[in-house]
Amino acid sequence: MFRPRAVVPPEQRSELTLSPFQRRRLDGSWVLPFRDSILPLIDEHAFAQFFHASFGAPNRSIATVVGILLLKEFFDLTDEEALECFAFDLRWHIALDLVDQKVSCCQKTLHNFRALLRQHDKARQLFEQLTDRLISLLDLDTTHQRLDSTHCKSNFAPLKRLGIFCETIRLFLRRLQRHEQGTAYASLPEQLRLRYHSGRGNKSRYHGAASEVGRRRLAVVARDLFRLV
Repeated sequence: MFRPRAVVPPEQRSELTLSPFQRRRLDGSWVLPFRDSILPLIDEHAFAQFFHASFGAPNRSIATVVGILLLKEFFDLTDEEALECFAFDLRWHIALDLVDQKVSCCQKTLHNFRALLRQHDKARQLFEQLTDRLISLLDLDTTHQRLDSTHCKSNFAPLKRLGIFCETIRLFLRRLQRHEQGTAYASLPEQLRLRYHSGRGNKSRYHGAASEVGRRRLAVVARDLFRLV
């Protein structure tokens, strides 16, 4: 069931209960601009169509969920790290305009809302509108761009040494499996093959090692590559 966010009256907002020291630290930070300028730009009613008008439990505040997702990307956090900040960081409570509420949100909620945004044009419309309103709010001129401020960077995922080894061997084994009915592939030790990809040709979890384990595995992978060459 759709339920819009309850707007907190200015006289009841969280920062009023802070100490003078905390309020001084709050001034000039990202918190109040996010609450006062960005949070109101989120149009919750645009998503009302995805909820039943009267049946079912009330939805989690859409502005809160979208706000968490925005802050998650802003600070480059995982879902779990973002939910940790949402649970315990007072700055997030003020930024999301939550006062004396029992805050709660689960990772499934974030996942489901991302899926909803991917499946519908509402995602594009939401963020285009947010972008346009922020440009207007900040009085930015987007008709010209300084060329010396443009930075082109590859969008390829960075791989560590162990990841490069494992991905190279995986791709080689996949092609070897397809060559000449896979006779050369079948002649390799099974343990070596299974280290790098499954029967379906997908990558295994061998490359996704923690640093401590990765250092030990690097020698094994280098030896396997030498044997293959």
